[in-house]
Amino acid sequence: MTKKLFLHIGYHKTATTWLQDKVFSCHEQVIFLGKYNACKSEKIFRLLSNFYKHSDTKFSVKENKSLFEEILKENNLEGKKIIGLSDEGLSGGLDWFGGSTHNIVQRIRDTFDEYDVKIIIGIREQKEMLLSLYSEYVKRGGTCSLERLIFSPYSEGRFLFDKLEYFSLLSKYIHMFGKENVFCYLFEEISQDKIFTLNKLFEFLDLGNLTLTKEQNSRVNIKLSNVGLVSLRFMNHFFFSINNNNSYIPPVTPILSFFSWILVKSSPLRFLFPFLKKADKYSYYSFEQLVNNKISSALAAPIIFLDSKLFARFVFFSKKLPKKLEKNLEEKYKSSNSHIEALINKDLSSYGYITEK
Repeated sequence: MTKKLFLHIGYHKTATTWLQDKVFSCHEQVIFLGKYNACKSEKIFRLLSNFYKHSDTKFSVKENKSLFEEILKENNLEGKKIIGLSDEGLSGGLDWFGGSTHNIVQRIRDTFDEYDVKIIIGIREQKEMLLSLYSEYVKRGGTCSLERLIFSPYSEGRFLFDKLEYFSLLSKYIHMFGKENVFCYLFEEISQDKIFTLNKLFEFLDLGNLTLTKEQNSRVNIKLSNVGLVSLRFMNHFFFSINNNNSYIPPVTPILSFFSWILVKSSPLRFLFPFLKKADKYSYYSFEQLVNNKISSALAAPIIFLDSKLFARFVFFSKKLPKKLEKNLEEKYKSSNSHIEALINKDLSSYGYITEK
């Protein structure tokens, strides 16, 4: 059985979905176990989420090791050179905004100490990254303006500034796993030349190259335009979610969830529709989350689709950073970016990153 393993930890919005769906899962030499939100089994979901959802008192290296061994027994590894896992949450942390990520490095190290582990990290120029992350936040039900999200002391998004200081986490992984075992790619490299970047990645993983089909070469996610952001933010106010826990506009979802809960618990309805008994595996609040996700996703999908066709492809409708915030970002990250340049031997300034040059 192969003892080689790679973990693709993100960051978010660095072509991660494309790599997961169009590359890792398509390479014949990789046994790609999946990603957090589309795992092949509930055990893989638990394994990945344990790294950043468990508190220090609850996390168990022994439990994760046992889970991983069970997962491997359920998969055919014959003819595969390396095992693959991918989850942006490993660089995003429990809150998705990067509030707690350094302790995850040690947890990964301890869980896979018997394996030859390769770490893959993608980064993106900070101003574009912030806009893309904000777009994703709104897609996930967010209601705050960009400024409130990152500057309000009540907002989880206040950690975004720290998340975009890539050098800290990158150097932590290099310290724990060795420089030769950490591959850092730029989102801009993939945007400019997918084939060249993939060839470098496969060389790092000691794999043969992959010929991309037209469908594999297509872009997966497009960030919302200003029109899409305003429209979706307005709609999000009416739905209870992790990013809209206490809205000043009463959300309709708790009301719908309450009546749905009564219906699925109804004995007469369960007699007529036995499948309703599946709801017993949910607590009331997890059921509420399920109802919310179904409704909000169904209503958000046409907005996102229309925006991608009508507005998102045109620069005129793009969301712009306030000049003061843009200047703040440039000052904050130029030193960190220069350290990254020296660490990975790449000229970040040629890709639009602000450095001390």
